[in-house]
Amino acid sequence: MPTPFRTSVRPVLMLSTGLIAACLAGPATAERRDCSVTKQSKQELSRTVSQPSNIAGHEMFQAVRLDAQTSANPDFNGVDQLVFVQVDQVYGTGDHRGHSINLHRNGDRSYARWSGVHKTVAIDGGGWETTIDGKYEFVGGTGKFASIKGGGTYRGKLTPEGLVEQDTCQADY
Repeated sequence: MPTPFRTSVRPVLMLSTGLIAACLAGPATAERRDCSVTKQSKQELSRTVSQPSNIAGHEMFQAVRLDAQTSANPDFNGVDQLVFVQVDQVYGTGDHRGHSINLHRNGDRSYARWSGVHKTVAIDGGGWETTIDGKYEFVGGTGKFASIKGGGTYRGKLTPEGLVEQDTCQADY
């Protein structure tokens, strides 16, 4: 016949061991994924421009645009991105920063903030092109992307025909 001590300790010990194992396991870990994309501008929705100083060619503007993304990652392929950008430049060269919202096809969203530099040069035939370079990070999301962490870099070119950008990306979600 078991002693009262052994009878009462065994269930408590089993319960404690189970709780400790559950705590050590923690929440399911997110998986590191390649979320690199190619972006193209689709439509500029708004733009506000100002010349804030007496420096020739100094311009600041805010714009909202919609970009289209393609990716080898199905979670980011065919995704539209709503972009909110602020630019400070002199004759087309300066810095930019902003926030974006990926509008995923399943209705979820992922949010990012970013910043970088750009440089505009004249090209043969009287045209121009602006190269862009920067870094970004995810700052949250909804649904599948609620705990997204990560980010990457971007490089691209803006011409009168529009923006083409390559983003490298690694994220856990």
